[in-house]
Amino acid sequence: MDAGEAAAVIDVGLLMMSISASFAGDVQRWHIAVPRDAAVTLTSAELLLPGGKHSVALDGLLHMVVKIGQLTTMTHVVVLTRSWVQPLFYTYVLRWLRAMVPMTTAVSQLPRALFAVQCAGIKSALVVQCDNGVLFCTPVLDGVISAELESVWGDVGTCATVDVPLMEDCFREVGTRLIEVMRRDSCDVHLMCDSWGTCPTAQQLVSLNCAEDIYLAVKQHVALCQMRELCPCLATVVLCGDATALPATRQCIALLVSAWLPDSVLTWV
Repeated sequence: MDAGEAAAVIDVGLLMMSISASFAGDVQRWHIAVPRDAAVTLTSAELLLPGGKHSVALDGLLHMVVKIGQLTTMTHVVVLTRSWVQPLFYTYVLRWLRAMVPMTTAVSQLPRALFAVQCAGIKSALVVQCDNGVLFCTPVLDGVISAELESVWGDVGTCATVDVPLMEDCFREVGTRLIEVMRRDSCDVHLMCDSWGTCPTAQQLVSLNCAEDIYLAVKQHVALCQMRELCPCLATVVLCGDATALPATRQCIALLVSAWLPDSVLTWV
């Protein structure tokens, strides 16, 4: 996309849809809650039946996007794709948009990981995407996704309880436990009750197990990337997704980067 053209970027997640529109260099952003009936179509192709309640819900969401984002005035509309979303969803969305915008408007798709590195102004990075608490990591080398080395680091959302209801609270809780895991790992000692001051609660044990799983998943993924000689990817970690703006999310990812990629630069888009 040219910097001076009127362009829009659409990113659809399970909970939120974001629209970024650029008018002569002036960027505006909107966020729209995704109805549950529309959200399930991201992972279930059979629910995209014409006239069904789920496709009707998705149609309503797309109508809202066209209106709010002024897509009929755009010269280029880009839909960001996520690897875990079933392909028919994007086929449906792209066809729908092409039918709604002028023929002169280009409609295309772009992997979300590639968009993230482009926004960061680089060509190679580990792109960590947060989707409703699930951390996906995609190596991008010289502008090309290494699909065979994509990895799921873990699901921070497993910590959500009555006491920890919000995603930011989940990241904060896991970040706290990561510090405990890293301290234990560096000292090569077992985390016993006395290191907590008191015996851990059930909630603390859940978040501790989540932190340990993510910690080990990152270790294994980084080692695999090193073995496959993807070192240029490891120099920069780019964080993107629905929880990127949360300080607790950035701190949590920063802890993981400091543990296994201490010489890497962490940025977010």
